[in-house]
Amino acid sequence: CTFGYWFRPPGGWLQTLLRATLINCVLMVADFLWCLSLPRTILAANNAIYLSVASFVYILSIVLLREPFSTERNIATALCSVGMVLIAASTKGNAQQASEPMGYGLVLLSAFCFAMYEVLFKLMEVYEERIEDSAARLHPVLMQGLETFC
Repeated sequence: CTFGYWFRPPGGWLQTLLRATLINCVLMVADFLWCLSLPRTILAANNAIYLSVASFVYILSIVLLREPFSTERNIATALCSVGMVLIAASTKGNAQQASEPMGYGLVLLSAFCFAMYEVLFKLMEVYEERIEDSAARLHPVLMQGLETFC
């Protein structure tokens, strides 16, 4: 693709585009899994389980982003997990709607994929900040563009 002799695309733009595309594929998988889980679970339990995404984000940020380990965050994550289990276990559907264990597994996998999307997006920001390049300023535009078209 030629833009003319006076314009050269910034270095690293293709890498940024590929990273943004892969990260958005993770988001699409999360959305797909969530849609698959809806007919297999009670809606209230589905929402309660999906809210566990914050716990997954915290765990993945410790592992991938090297966030500091904090007792306050650990207590908050434990309370979130206990609350999620209590709400999911206490919800009862009507006779027409039954919940399946596979549906709960799909919701958990969807929440994990969405947490991975959020952490990878942050990891991409951290990586791009290290590169002294004009492509580092392009990644929010690429991410927004890909989310618009997908």
